[in-house]
Amino acid sequence: MECPQCQSSNPPTAIRCTKCQTPLPGGVTLTETPAADGGATLTDSPGPSEDATIVDRAPRASGVATGWSVPVPVQATGGYTASLAALQPGTLLGNRYEIMRQLGQGGMGAVYQANDRELDRRVALKVIRPELAGHPEILQRFKQELILARQVTHRNVIRIFDLGEADGIKFITMEYIEGKDLKTLLVERSKLPAAEAVAIMQQVCLALEAAHAEGVVHRDLKPQNIMLDDQGKVSVMDFGIARSVEMAGMTQTGALVGTPEYMSPEQVQGEKADTRSDLFTLGIIFYELLTGKIPYKADTAIGTMFKRTKERAVPPAKIEPSVPKFLSDVVAKCLEMNPQH
Repeated sequence: MECPQCQSSNPPTAIRCTKCQTPLPGGVTLTETPAADGGATLTDSPGPSEDATIVDRAPRASGVATGWSVPVPVQATGGYTASLAALQPGTLLGNRYEIMRQLGQGGMGAVYQANDRELDRRVALKVIRPELAGHPEILQRFKQELILARQVTHRNVIRIFDLGEADGIKFITMEYIEGKDLKTLLVERSKLPAAEAVAIMQQVCLALEAAHAEGVVHRDLKPQNIMLDDQGKVSVMDFGIARSVEMAGMTQTGALVGTPEYMSPEQVQGEKADTRSDLFTLGIIFYELLTGKIPYKADTAIGTMFKRTKERAVPPAKIEPSVPKFLSDVVAKCLEMNPQH
């Protein structure tokens, strides 16, 4: 197998390049399984791969779906059984949460709009996938991450209310935002005027500032995780969620967690992600808002990922002449390949 970073030959079963230690795709062809939130999960079958949430080289167990965004019933270890398809509109979960509609699916599970009858308020209810919920060590790590994420209190961060269990289903309840995510906005409008893009990114920066001050790194920031309501208020969600899939027994050393189009170079190379990784991703999203394009594009997900470790992005102002140079410079600063820069 040829390393996508240094082109050295490696054994077919190698996890990392024997020369440069770059994570390898493991001798499988990665393909994406679409998810309703606009992302996807890469699994090992033939096909194109881009804009996908990946948990690369996740070990397989009998009855456990290899793709975490595949909406099928699964039998998890420990006897925990549930079907994500079971929550239909009108379902009453735990005699408290009335399911209204499904909002989408992500790496951790399906997300629903629900009515909290106890407090008479609408909430977003995220069901934790059975194959994750059946692992005590995962739930413990997940709980720790949520406790940490709950410390981030800011108007631009979606609040997490509770981690609960009812009717054999483990779930998280969080603030419900009436609006659309940034991915939907980009699909509708392709790109935004500079002033509008700046107004959105300023609020995302405030959310990251609050999270980073509490030691919380997002790790999987993307347009699908940024909500925009009708008044222009921006809310960032899923802080702490990405790290929760980096758990013992679910990924191997050097596994990649993130979304290829929005990963930082250090994430691509299997290195530790810190606050600067979020800033790199911030630059990619800003670039996309200003130009309607992503800065790194290749024929495959692997190629898309590793391109940012070897090539500088073309400045936004060269792609879209209407972008002011000072904004183009801000984006370029975010997209420095070396975190120290």
